[in-house]
Amino acid sequence: MKRSELFFGALLVPIDFIALVTAAASAYFLRLSTLAQDLRPALFEVDLPFTEYMQLASIVSFVILFVFSLHGLYAMQVTRRALDELTQIFSGVSIGIMIIILYIFLRAELFQSRFIVITAYVLAFLFVSFGRMLVRGVQQTLLRRGLGVHRVVLAGNGKFATELDSIFTRRLDLGYQVVGKVDPIAWEGLQEIYNLHGIDEIIQTNPTLTDRDNLILLDFCEQYKIDYRYVPNIFETHAINVRYRQIGTVPLLELSRTPLDGWGRIVKRSIDIIGAVVGVLLLLPLFLFIS
Repeated sequence: MKRSELFFGALLVPIDFIALVTAAASAYFLRLSTLAQDLRPALFEVDLPFTEYMQLASIVSFVILFVFSLHGLYAMQVTRRALDELTQIFSGVSIGIMIIILYIFLRAELFQSRFIVITAYVLAFLFVSFGRMLVRGVQQTLLRRGLGVHRVVLAGNGKFATELDSIFTRRLDLGYQVVGKVDPIAWEGLQEIYNLHGIDEIIQTNPTLTDRDNLILLDFCEQYKIDYRYVPNIFETHAINVRYRQIGTVPLLELSRTPLDGWGRIVKRSIDIIGAVVGVLLLLPLFLFIS
């Protein structure tokens, strides 16, 4: 893990918190603006003064940060699809707004500013998204200039090595720089590249590589604490759905057609039912609040 990845990954936490709190404060003051007051006077200042409002907003912001972490938004990685990130941000902010509505509903207090709730919802999504765009933009700019890149060695030859080399050369924002290729696999060749450029990661690109060559790569990575990835063969691509069984002294691995066999199917159906019930209960305060 590069230091730059650790820095930018950790930086996202305070950036998100500041964005959420700023969105909450902005929604509050927008409601108190002259234009909004002319349309409809605010009646909530006594029931929910700004200090108490910001305390609630801070608590909800921490909850949203926790939801973000569950969604993997603080994973230490450079590459992330923008659509996936926006979807996860929307989900986390939505849960936070549900908590606010539930808080208002349970306390049964006269807080009639739907404008604040809706505006804070929209602004929180926009501010968090904008803050993350800035951080990712700075990070990718540094990567294009060669700062914080992963120095990669491609082990093996063939179409996978050619494709990865082309992608890494064309997409500098991915954060990979090919510093060498080795084929055939030899400790001396790896050592020479390591001494000249340094190596952060080795990618084994030949699924038919011999056990001897694989052991050389694994031993080299172990000695120099280098990350190791490999292209799986046809059987390893199905290993996620594998079951072990032994008949006599013969070990057998069974490739399942689907992970939803037996108890997997029962668990999935139970989760579907429980999730539907919980979703209705969580959304009930929102429906009552809107109505």
